[in-house]
This record gives sequence, structure tokens and C-alpha cells, in this order.
Amino acid sequence: MANLNEREKQISRGFHVSAVMLLIVLALVMLATLFIYTTMRDMYRHDLQSTEYINRIEAEINNININILKLEGGFPDKQDYLQNVGNSFQIINEQEAKWEKLGTKVGFTTAKRADILAKRYNQAKLYIKAYDEKLLLMQSYMPKLATGEMTGKDMMAFYKDMLDFYTQEVSPIQSTATEMIKAVNDINQLIGEDRLTSVAYNHGIIQDIVILLIIVSEIAVEAMRRRTIRRQRELEVQAHEIQVAGERLEHSKEKMFDIALTNILTGMKNRYALENDLADRLETDQFNIGVFDLDNFRAINDTYGYEFGDEFLATIGEMLNAEYSNVAEIYNITGNEFCFIFHDDVPDSQAQRISDKIRITMTTPIEISGVVAQCGASGSIYHYLPNDSLNVSSLLIKMDTTLHNAKRNGGNMVYTVNSL
Repeated sequence: MANLNEREKQISRGFHVSAVMLLIVLALVMLATLFIYTTMRDMYRHDLQSTEYINRIEAEINNININILKLEGGFPDKQDYLQNVGNSFQIINEQEAKWEKLGTKVGFTTAKRADILAKRYNQAKLYIKAYDEKLLLMQSYMPKLATGEMTGKDMMAFYKDMLDFYTQEVSPIQSTATEMIKAVNDINQLIGEDRLTSVAYNHGIIQDIVILLIIVSEIAVEAMRRRTIRRQRELEVQAHEIQVAGERLEHSKEKMFDIALTNILTGMKNRYALENDLADRLETDQFNIGVFDLDNFRAINDTYGYEFGDEFLATIGEMLNAEYSNVAEIYNITGNEFCFIFHDDVPDSQAQRISDKIRITMTTPIEISGVVAQCGASGSIYHYLPNDSLNVSSLLIKMDTTLHNAKRNGGNMVYTVNSL
């Protein structure tokens, strides 16, 4: 009887310990969920405000450009246009101050991407300042018009000089400032996507932990009810499971570092790797670069499903690596878009010929599980020179624009990008 009572006490203590442990785990899970929710809510508000400020800056730059063009075109009420320009720059300064006060938060994204965002913003700010200075120089000549000192041919010559000055000195700075601001907006959106992905990932881990701990607790309670002697063995099993979970977590950390610069589907370098590889070369090197994209790839996914589409892309990636890795560095910068940085020993004419071959390779019929599918492909090729003075984002925007022009003209062709 004494042994029975002692066994009942052990079982009772086991139930109590299990119940307390379960409550503690659930409390920790709730706290972790609350922390993630609160952090994500703050990050969302931060990103929303940041995007609002950047969009307003971009809109005011466009307003300035419109007013300057009206001024150059000889529209009446010139003083009103000048006042509008001044108001727009004042608004831009206010939005810049708000953006800088808001700061760049890392949160659920990489510190490196946050650094890139800050760098792009500082570049945009410098170009906006240069734009303002050029316009102030233009405005310094406006009083001559107001006093009526110039008439007839003198006024026409004055307008021509002003138009030449705007075209050669002001417009390129305005265009670059706009591209920089758009790049800031794009990076902002990528950071937001990073955070959403990270939250989904962390939420999944928490759910898995909750399910695992509930199952383990139930097994432990049932085991203590049947046989107290198995308690130690179950603790060992639990310890092993925790060790396995720890090993998986460590493996996930290592894998996440590789994923940061690698496209998971094709195993190729991704856009972030492209930015790292080109960042320094854009100021000093000349090279041939090609961007290629499948025409109407969505039809493959819609017809055969996303799993088929993923295997289709993976197969194309293997073919491109096998045939062209000896002449170019290959990147999978988006789902079905590939970028080629041709080696320095590949001359321009050969790069053009290889580009046509790449397009043909991407249009090769591919058989998957007995089903044969085929897509057209379009591309753009560009001989980059250091004095083109582009960053990675503006370079890709320029190439994508040419690529989409090829698609709009029927697709299945390679266009050459005009140099700056």
C-alpha cells in the first residue's frame, strides 16, 4: 500500500509538473507571439511613413520639372511658377527631415540591406540638392525678363540659352534624382517583403514548437499514468528531440546565410549577389551584360501548375549553367529572369552572338514527367562604360525597359540597349 501511495504521489507530481511546464511554455509562446506582432506593427507603421515621405519627394520633383518646363516654354505668370518651384523644394526639405528623423530600422531584414537603403537615400539627397542649385542659377536670370530689359531677338536668344542650359545641365540631374528616389522606394518595398517573410517563418516555428510540446506533454502524462519507470526514458527521448531541434535550428542559420545570396530554386546567384559583384565595377570597368526573360511564362504555371513551372525553371537554369558558365557569370535575379555578366575576354560581337544562342537555349522544348512545354524568350544586351555612371538598380531598370520593349514588339528577340 505504501508503494502504491508513493507511486500515486509520483504520478500526481508528474501531472503537476507537466501542467506547470505546459502553462509556462504557452505563456512564453504568447509573449513571443505578442513581441513579433508588436514589432511587426511598429515596422509596418515605420515602412508606411517612410514610403509616404519618399513618394511625396518624388511627386514634388515631378512638380518642379513641370513648372520649369512651363517657365522655359514662355507660359505667362512666370513668378507663380517660380513660387511653385520654391514651395516644392520647401516640401522636399520637410519630407527629408521627417524621413531622417524616422530613421532606418533593421527589424526583420538584413543590416546590409538597411545600409543600402541609407546609401541610396543619401545619393538621392545629393542629386536633389544639386538640382536645386542648378535651378537657383537659372532663376537668377529671371529678373531680366520681369524688368523688360530684353525684347525681340534678345528674348528668343535668352530662352534658347535657358533651354540649352536646362537640357544639358538640369534635366540629367533631375532624371538621376528621380531614379535614385525610385530606387529608395524599391528597396523600401523589398525590406517590407523581407519582414513579412521573416514573420511568416517565425510564426511557423512557434506553431511547430507548440504542437511538438503539446504532443510531448501528452505522451509524458500517458506514460506516467501507465508506468512510472518509463519516466526517465521519456526524459531522454525529450532531450534527444530538443537536441535534434537545436541541430535543425543551427542548420537553418547556416542555410539562411547561403540563401541570402542564392536563388533557392535554381541554385544560382541572385540579385543581391549581382549588386555585390557589380557595386565597385560600375565606376571603373567596362563589360557586356545581358538580361533574359521567358515570354508569357505565366501560361506554363496556369496550364501545368506551379510545381511543374518550378521544375521547368530549374531545368533551364541547369542548361544555362552547363552551356554558358565558361563565358559569363550567371545570375537568377527574379523567378524567370536571368542576368549574364560576360567575361572580359569575350568581345562585343561574340557577346551578341552568344546572347542569341542564350535566347534559343531558353526556348528549347523541355520534357517533365512526360509533358513537353516550351516558352519564347526575350533579352537585352548592353555594353557598359564607366562614364555611363549608373548604379545597379538604374542599370537593371534600363535593361528591363529595353527587354519589355522587345516583348511588346512580339517577343522572342534580343534588343541592344542604347548607351547613355
